[in-house]
Amino acid sequence: MKQNPIARRKHARVRAVERYGIELTKKTRREILLLIRQGKILQSRRISTSRSIHKVEYQGQTIVLVYSRTTKDIVTVLPPDCRELAETDPEVIAEAAAKAEKEEADAAMRAEHRAHFEKVFQEEQELTPCENAQQ
Repeated sequence: MKQNPIARRKHARVRAVERYGIELTKKTRREILLLIRQGKILQSRRISTSRSIHKVEYQGQTIVLVYSRTTKDIVTVLPPDCRELAETDPEVIAEAAAKAEKEEADAAMRAEHRAHFEKVFQEEQELTPCENAQQ
């Protein structure tokens, strides 16, 4: 369903004020679009053939928005803590890698303990009944 440009821009304008307190005037929109076209973005992720999510720095504030390559316009403005960019966020990637490393180390330690207890159990089973009674 195709939305007219006035309604689309109004939606983005409402979300910008709601989520960042920024008035998305004609001038502001053009400045942000220029940043995107010049590649002056902090982070980007393609979500479809025509749309992508961009994180841009504008007037000292980091803004996350959806950009349409078809209309060459801002579709909507996302909340600062949106999960859509989390998969490509370097901090999230580092955190996930550290978590995976810890889980791997824990699994290795559990396997080592399991092997040790299996060995002890097997040694106890191999003892003769007399040796078992003496200990």
